[in-house]
Amino acid sequence: MANNISKIKDKFMNGGDIVSTFLRSSVSSQIASWIDMGVGFVFFAFVHLAPWISTAIGAVCGGIVNCCINYRFTFHATDIPVKAVAVKYSLVWLGSLLLNVYGTQAAYELLNQLTFLEELGFKPNGYYAAARLSVSLIVSIFWNFLMQKNFVYRHNRIDPYAIRFVDMFMHPANLQHDKEQLFTTNISMPESDITMQPKTSTFKKMRDAIQQGIYCVINPFVRLLIRMGVTPNMVTTIGLLGNIAAAALLVYAGYTGSPVNMNYPLVTWAGAIIILFSLFDMLDGQVARLGNMASTFGAMYDSVLDRYCELFTLGGISYYLIQTGYVGGALITFVALVGSIMVSYVRARAEGLGLECKIGFMQRPERVVVTSIGALVTGIVGMNVNPADFDATIILIVCMGIIAVFANITAFARVDHARKQL
Repeated sequence: MANNISKIKDKFMNGGDIVSTFLRSSVSSQIASWIDMGVGFVFFAFVHLAPWISTAIGAVCGGIVNCCINYRFTFHATDIPVKAVAVKYSLVWLGSLLLNVYGTQAAYELLNQLTFLEELGFKPNGYYAAARLSVSLIVSIFWNFLMQKNFVYRHNRIDPYAIRFVDMFMHPANLQHDKEQLFTTNISMPESDITMQPKTSTFKKMRDAIQQGIYCVINPFVRLLIRMGVTPNMVTTIGLLGNIAAAALLVYAGYTGSPVNMNYPLVTWAGAIIILFSLFDMLDGQVARLGNMASTFGAMYDSVLDRYCELFTLGGISYYLIQTGYVGGALITFVALVGSIMVSYVRARAEGLGLECKIGFMQRPERVVVTSIGALVTGIVGMNVNPADFDATIILIVCMGIIAVFANITAFARVDHARKQL
């Protein structure tokens, strides 16, 4: 009995599997939460500071405690420079704060619009609690834990930049040193040593680096999907269904909306859903690669469903803009849709002729980012800014304009690129 207890204790304290790590992370979060609330209460009750200042001080103290416990206990990451951990943790903590604040607001607004909940017996006064608890749980698991495990407490390419950033404030005199030293920093990685060479960064290198960073975050989830028997085509189909759901939200927002009721909470949720399920566009490829399930049909199936995703989401945005009185914005979205389809068509046609044609700025990942961020920011701004001061829908129309211009430029650039190869 004592031996079993000792094994369980050792697994909890030192186990590297995701369950043990998650349990240690949960303990750390609980301790940090008590520190957060305790410090905030002390400053409010005894120092007599304003509630928001007391809350902010408590949150900072709780965050520092959580970071320190995770550094030494949860992730056993003492081999990673403290400066790098501090900067990366701050970024994740800020992201968590924004996701909780705006996610709770969006969820609360959405629940208030679902009138059938009252008919089922739900009380409006409980909507905030339900929104806060659900958003907090989702953010803690799918943002805080995954980002800390795969980004904050692991060696990666951002470490030398983070260290340099801290040194700018701690040792200002060092700023006179040769800046190229930053790009020759050797980073000890778990599997290999990566040396950053003093070469000029290009958009493609930045894009590939961001993509590799995303892979680091999603790979544990990818391996879980593989163990569950999920195939790449199943992941691709789920991504399509998610984008259809986002389009349906946009259509519903337009159908029930008007120039005076823009249904911004629904637009916010649509943007968030597009971001979430567009990750499946990366997941399917990783499932195929890591699970040795790559196939020619899978590549074609993924490409076809990607086009459907864009047709649904941009079509939903166009309908929303028409129904709320922005006909010009809807026309711009239509031009963006034409450009998006032509970018992919020109590449497919060129590759059918045996030509390589992957040039251009506004490819699918960029279009997804612009579309989702445009919808998300439009919704958040619309919920928090008086329409008389600023029309938030302009943000969405500008994003559609960016896609309309650059997608069509990319399509014609690919036509010219193919012509030069013939």
